[in-house]
Amino acid sequence: MKTRIGITSGEVKGIGPELILKILNDKKFSSEFELIPFIGEDIILSLSRKFGISFPDSYNFITPGLNAKEDYSLSSIRTALEWLSNKKIDALVTMPILKNSLNGYSGHTEYLEDFDHRPSAMMMCGKFFRCILITNHLPVRSISDSITKGLIIKKISIGYESLKRDFGIHNPKIAVLSLNPHNGEGGLLGDEEMKIIEPALKELREKNIDVQGTFSSDGFFAERNFEKFDLTVGMYHDQILTPFKYINNESGVNFTAGLSFVRTSPAHGTAFDIAGSFIANDSSSKEAIILADKIFKNRNNQNG
Repeated sequence: MKTRIGITSGEVKGIGPELILKILNDKKFSSEFELIPFIGEDIILSLSRKFGISFPDSYNFITPGLNAKEDYSLSSIRTALEWLSNKKIDALVTMPILKNSLNGYSGHTEYLEDFDHRPSAMMMCGKFFRCILITNHLPVRSISDSITKGLIIKKISIGYESLKRDFGIHNPKIAVLSLNPHNGEGGLLGDEEMKIIEPALKELREKNIDVQGTFSSDGFFAERNFEKFDLTVGMYHDQILTPFKYINNESGVNFTAGLSFVRTSPAHGTAFDIAGSFIANDSSSKEAIILADKIFKNRNNQNG
């Protein structure tokens, strides 16, 4: 049985619809899955005419149930989630959106977490390493106050269970980065490591979770220590996503670990600057589809 994978539209003025058109027209790739795009047929037809590309009429395009309180991209997400709830699709791939499209939510992750009523962790998966974030989309000045012992334990526990459940890694090794430069230099450059992070790691070790650190980010990545671990944990967004995107290049995928359903997304934004030129690289979107299929099948195998 092919995995039924729903694909949301993303911002219709961004590169999401173009990427959907590219993927559906790659018959060798798309034939491996049952792809269900949550975007109006008229949008894809218009793009196919504009770029002189065959319209992929063998697909079931689901026009989102539009709502006056939502923009098109959010209506696409909501409609896809309705299909997920009704078990009409098996997994979800979301195309990039603007954060202000989510009616007060700071990102897809937070919106989906609220929908599912479960805590989650943003797990970035690439060819060379995986990582999760303790804090997601926050202003830099809010990061330190948001990091608590409980939050660290929760996020790492979600990542640990996901590695076992979704990736089939039985004894995961996890590395944790420090918040401050040089691990805080014994308190000289900050005391979050001593007061918050290390006590959290101690408690995790008592639960037999193989968690190591804290590691100073600069040396950790310079020496490619991430290759020794199944998961690297960063304290904030740019600390870990900058090296992740540089090292993994076009292979990066955003996976929301901890949810009851499978959701992945390409690891890039809306790219309005190149939208309409049909030059957007579809590698990350294809990797997101491949990973969604893999995780769904891993979960099924464990349950079956």
